[in-house]
Amino acid sequence: MITNQLLVPPVWPPINLQQIRDKMAVGTLILRLSIQDNRQYLSTAKQLLPETEQLRANRFIQQDDQLRFVLGRRLLREILGLHIQCSAVAVPLVYNAYGKPALPTHNPVKVHFNISHSGDYVLIALSDTPVGIDTEHMKAGFAYQDFASTVFSTAETNAIKQSPIPYETFYLFWTRKEAFLKNKGCGLALSPQEIPALDGQHLLPVKTPTAYAIHSFSYARDYIGSICLKQTAMTNIHFYTVGLG
Repeated sequence: MITNQLLVPPVWPPINLQQIRDKMAVGTLILRLSIQDNRQYLSTAKQLLPETEQLRANRFIQQDDQLRFVLGRRLLREILGLHIQCSAVAVPLVYNAYGKPALPTHNPVKVHFNISHSGDYVLIALSDTPVGIDTEHMKAGFAYQDFASTVFSTAETNAIKQSPIPYETFYLFWTRKEAFLKNKGCGLALSPQEIPALDGQHLLPVKTPTAYAIHSFSYARDYIGSICLKQTAMTNIHFYTVGLG
């Protein structure tokens, strides 16, 4: 079972890195990082990443792509380092077959996380249960019609066509599907068409003992995000703005 809901746009009060660990004890956190507000930290942030991630960053051709990766990864490592009490560069990230990062299963501190970035923003979700998050910068001129039928059900495609602002509904539905896939960490092994994205409660095409919920939210002009958690973890989500300075 999966339940989709659109939230009232949240408030994003500031938070510093030292406060994040304490806040995690009372619920799931969604952290927002502005690229434009933190781009001056690119050089120093890159130098403090492990060599493998520095090499990955250097392969980005566009500077904005490199900014999103470097600043997002640096922030994630700072947070996890504080949580498991090690330096940011020493945080032992591992990856599953589909590229989803996680802490090793033998780590005594259990924290689940997921990261997404688009346009000017990076979103990081932190929880005590598996989590998936996705964000998109909504662009009115994006030709979503070219492939909508390959990722959406007939009912979802009709809902997009009938929407007062079709491209915004497209992005809403897409972030919901991506958030679920990122929670599961299964890449595109499950077809996006099979993941229900309409508002309300739906049966999932795969048997699972977990009931999921996806909460979607707009958080800046032309930006949409969705977070996927097990249903029981959705009661306490906190939104904060964070910086690297």
